[in-house]
Amino acid sequence: MLPRDQFTRTRGWLLANALELASAPFAGAPDGAGSLGPLRSVLVLRMDGIGDAVLTLPLLAALKAAHPQAAIDCLARPGAAEILRGHPAVRRVLAAPSRRADLMRGLALRAMHYDLIVNPRNDGYLWGHLLSILAGGRRRVGYAHKGGGALLTDVVPWAGEKPLNGLMRDVARRLGAEAASRPDLSHLGDFHGRRGNKTSRRLVVGLNPLASHRHVWSEERFAAVGDRLARDFGADVVFLGDAAAVPAVERIRRGMAAESASTAGQTSLREAIDVIAGLDLLVTVDSGPRHIANALDVPAVVLRNGANSSVVWGRYADKETVLVRPVPCSPCGRGVCPVPGRPCMLDIGVDDVVDAAGRVLAANLASGGRR
Repeated sequence: MLPRDQFTRTRGWLLANALELASAPFAGAPDGAGSLGPLRSVLVLRMDGIGDAVLTLPLLAALKAAHPQAAIDCLARPGAAEILRGHPAVRRVLAAPSRRADLMRGLALRAMHYDLIVNPRNDGYLWGHLLSILAGGRRRVGYAHKGGGALLTDVVPWAGEKPLNGLMRDVARRLGAEAASRPDLSHLGDFHGRRGNKTSRRLVVGLNPLASHRHVWSEERFAAVGDRLARDFGADVVFLGDAAAVPAVERIRRGMAAESASTAGQTSLREAIDVIAGLDLLVTVDSGPRHIANALDVPAVVLRNGANSSVVWGRYADKETVLVRPVPCSPCGRGVCPVPGRPCMLDIGVDDVVDAAGRVLAANLASGGRR
C-alpha cells in the first residue's frame, strides 16, 4: 500500500492525465512554439494568494514592455486582486472569490476573445488551464511538467526546479519578455520612503505567526522569540496578521514578558505593506508578508514548512533567511500535516530563529540602527 503522501501525488498525476485526455477534443490545435505575434488582449490568471500575486508583478511589467499594444487583464482571488489593482501594466482586475465564480467568469470572458491567456502557476495549475479553455483563449501558455499539456497551445519549458522568481522569469521568456528578479510595489504607494525616516534608534521586529495554509509554528515559541529579541536587542516587537489572526496574536502577546504591539486585523493591505516597509526585520511563516518583505528589500527570517519543494519555495531574495528542516515525507503537498509532532515545522527551535534574527539585528546595530 502506498504511503499517504505518495498516494496524494499519484492521485494528482492520474487526475491531471485524465483531465488532459477528456478535454483534448475541446482544446484546439497548438499554434506551435514560435512567436506569439501581435497581441491585442491578454488575460493573466492568479487564482491563489497575495504572495503569488506579488511574484507575478515582474511578469506583468515584462509582458507589457514586450507587447505595449496589448490590453492586459487579470483574473484573481480577492487578496491577490488587491496587489494587482493599479499596476500600470494592467487594464483591469477581475476578482473571482470561488471556483463556482471562476466558472461564471470563464464563460463570460469568452466574449472578450483573448489572444492570449497565461497561467503562471508551476504547481496545482490544472484548474487554471481548464479556465483558459473555458474563457476561449486563442493561445494558452503555462507549465505542463505534471501533465495537462494538451490543455495548452504553448508550454513553458521545464528545466527542473528553481526558485520562484526564476520560474516566473521562464514564463516571461516564453512570452518573448524578460522579467526583473524582484517585484516593484510602487503602484501601491511610496513604501520605500519609510527607509531612513525613523527617528528612534530602536530596532523594530515584526512577527507574523499565521498563514492560510495552516502549516504554522508554535504560539509559545513565537512568544519566546519575541521576548528574547526584545531583551537581547532592545527591539520593539509588533505583530502582523489579518482579522482571523487576532485571537492567536493576542494569546502570543499574553504569553510574552515584554511589551508588544499589534496591527493584526487593524490595517488594510496597503497599510500592512507600510508597516512591513518600516521594519528592521520580519520573522514570519511562509506566507504573503514574506514576499512583500522581499519586494521591499526588508530582511526576513522565514519558517518554511515541508509541504512544497524546498528548492522552489526556498530562499530567493538576498535579505531573507529560510529555516527549513528536511523530513522524509517532504514535499507532501498537503494543507495540514498528518505526522505527529509536525516535524517539518516544530523541529525548528527557538534558538534557530533567534540566532538567524540576531545576525540580522546585530549587523543592523553595527551599521547605525537601520538596515
